Amino acid sequence: MSIRTIPRSTQPHHFGVPSIIESIVLLALLAFLVAVLIPFSPSYFPVPTRDAGLFLYAGKIIRQGGLPYLDIWDQKPPLIFYINALGLVLGGGSAEGVYWLKVALLLAGAAIGFRAMRRSFGVIPALFGTLVWMSYRPLLTKEGNIAEEYALPLQLAALALVVSAGKDRDEWKAWLIAGTLGGLAFLLKPTLIGAMLAAMVILIAPAVRAHAYRHAARAVLVFIGGMAIPIGASILIAFAQGYLPEYWSAVVLYAVSYAAVDQNSYAEIWARMLSLFQPAVLVTVGLGTIASALRILAVKRGASPPPALLGWALVALPLDACLLSLPHRSFMYYYLALLPTFSVLLASLLYLVQEGWRRVVRRPAQGVLSAGGVAIAVLIGSLTVGRIAYRDIVRTGVALAAPRPNTLEPVMNYLDRTTAPDDTVLIWGAEAGANFVSGHDAPTRFVHQYFLFMPGYVTVEMISEFSREVVDNPPQVIIDAVVTAPGGLPTLQSMWSGEWRGEAHDTVLEPAVVERWREWADWVRDNYTEDGTLGEWTMYVRT
Repeated sequence: MSIRTIPRSTQPHHFGVPSIIESIVLLALLAFLVAVLIPFSPSYFPVPTRDAGLFLYAGKIIRQGGLPYLDIWDQKPPLIFYINALGLVLGGGSAEGVYWLKVALLLAGAAIGFRAMRRSFGVIPALFGTLVWMSYRPLLTKEGNIAEEYALPLQLAALALVVSAGKDRDEWKAWLIAGTLGGLAFLLKPTLIGAMLAAMVILIAPAVRAHAYRHAARAVLVFIGGMAIPIGASILIAFAQGYLPEYWSAVVLYAVSYAAVDQNSYAEIWARMLSLFQPAVLVTVGLGTIASALRILAVKRGASPPPALLGWALVALPLDACLLSLPHRSFMYYYLALLPTFSVLLASLLYLVQEGWRRVVRRPAQGVLSAGGVAIAVLIGSLTVGRIAYRDIVRTGVALAAPRPNTLEPVMNYLDRTTAPDDTVLIWGAEAGANFVSGHDAPTRFVHQYFLFMPGYVTVEMISEFSREVVDNPPQVIIDAVVTAPGGLPTLQSMWSGEWRGEAHDTVLEPAVVERWREWADWVRDNYTEDGTLGEWTMYVRT
């Protein structure tokens, strides 16, 4: 039995424009994206943020021949480490290579997403839909180089897959590609697969409606197989290179413990979202959701179906919302996962406004623009994203006129005076970016220690390993940067004075763990001398 995966919807020919105009709009969007990314290039944003700095350092270790988890510990799946390593290879060891690789990936995603929305909704809705995610990306992530940002092109490719599917003979390819995209997103962060799951739901929906359950089951199995390709490859590589136990511990076991502490309630998570997005965006996204649902429900038997992206957005929105809530955190960059869905919902609203106008006026013939409908769509789109887009352009102008100062420069100058090029430097806290910028490696794979204070995860053996690596390869300088690290870590001074009694994340660590930490802290006190402070960081030099 042959089941067409996606019924062919009537394309918005009445909103069509000459291809030259479409190309100009797309080029303008790509130029806008490059412009809003300029302030966050290493030339204008010289100090990497905490997570971005860690990923740069991990990329450096891998570029030097090291292995994730064995030579650099972090809880993220491995793909982002290898993206950074590739960028550093392309940039000759410079963060500029990572930046331009990111720009290239986002440009590709922008072109794919714009063309998908254009095919479904027309140029004007696609223009403003694309501007939504482009404009909000800097607000939610600033410098970027995080998993959610690299997932954007994958999410946009998933929605493009929904639009391009429809030929019976190629449907298995769509299932496989959707699964592979999901597997890649999983290797960035497991909670970023909502767009791909939504694509699969839409791809198999016709078979389910036709009660062709074997066909639907076959599709799901192919999708799972597609996901297994990159995930299985990463597991096989980890097994072959000897770090599979560390991989499992960091990515799976740590995630369970992490989700159990310092939890935000769901009310706090969604209140955070309401505070991050402008009311105009939230209103138009809400209206787009309602209008899309009504348009799908209003389809009469035998009539042309609405664009498949309407259904995709309605499925993706709750999926992404549930997935981003799983860690029980409300970090700004978590909400990047919603941007492709928001883009489609805004575009769908503008499309339905134009479609409604055409039906009311009943004058424009096929292929002729409805000036009134276009004008209304442009007005709604401008009121929704115009202000935020203008702010992004202003930020670029400011950055070009006055690049951000290098706040790490005093620390780098200090390290130049007190260390040799081959000396190691330990950052006590979570600021591995200082290791990357300074060129000094950490003496241990535990380049940040946040997880070593995670209740339910940390063990005496982990702390003993950390202590052994630091003692056997003593750093020339230890920088106490806990003040700017996430909560849960004590300062070295508080460990020496007895002020710290094992408190971590609103609980107390096991006595054996606390005792092992005290032993290491005493070794630091006996072998290092405080050498002043730089900003909020305290320097300790080896005696």
